[in-house]
Amino acid sequence: MHPYLDFFLLVTSISCVSSLFSRMVYTGIMYIISKMYFMSLSVVVLH
Repeated sequence: MHPYLDFFLLVTSISCVSSLFSRMVYTGIMYIISKMYFMSLSVVVLH
């Protein structure tokens, strides 16, 4: 019930959420880049 403990828990949860969010954003960006790359590759192969 110390205020320091609450602050520590808050910082820990925020860092966990931010790392999760950054990982999700990174995965989404890599997915979009790979999808665009494969689409351009198929266009080059077809033409």
